[in-house]
Amino acid sequence: MSEKSSQADWQGVGDSVKELGRKLKEHASDAQDAIKSTSAPLSGVAAQVGVVFKTGLAKLDETVSDPAIGAAARGATGKFLDALKVQLGAAQPAESSAEKPEPAAEKPGDENPEGQHNNPRASPGA
Repeated sequence: MSEKSSQADWQGVGDSVKELGRKLKEHASDAQDAIKSTSAPLSGVAAQVGVVFKTGLAKLDETVSDPAIGAAARGATGKFLDALKVQLGAAQPAESSAEKPEPAAEKPGDENPEGQHNNPRASPGA
């Protein structure tokens, strides 16, 4: 594996997250403009709150159903996971089962059949 391909593409992750953020910011700006324009002609607080709430929900639905947002989110997630796999692969090389040491087993003479403590300060018979 070449040096370049063995390093995680964290710059690519950052770029794709920036792109997702840019698209979300555009939608937020559009939503803010829509909310401002719908609440201006109304009188009464309850009517304004209702219209603003409905407009906000409509814009949120528009944002989450926008194919560009979905593509940007999938791209950012994919780049992040790819970089993470490379990073973890480089940080912790895979071990084969032949290289793993077996856990130490207790020796038959190690147990204390009389239930005595191995504390040297304990008095005999305690």
